[in-house]
Amino acid sequence: MLVFPLLSALGLHPSLPGGLLGGALVAAFLAHEPLLVLLGVRGGRARRALGPRAGVRLAVLGALALALGG
Repeated sequence: MLVFPLLSALGLHPSLPGGLLGGALVAAFLAHEPLLVLLGVRGGRARRALGPRAGVRLAVLGALALALGG
């Protein structure tokens, strides 16, 4: 449901800084799940099975969030 307020705000007042900030927020939101896997919140089995992929995904999405937000 995060997408509806974001799209309505960007639709009413489109701008490059707003679009970049919106992209940074989406990337940070998507990075939340890999972080939980790496921290072990999703369980040890998920961490062992998905840990390497979660680390790569967290690094990519975190870098994207920082680049777009900066």
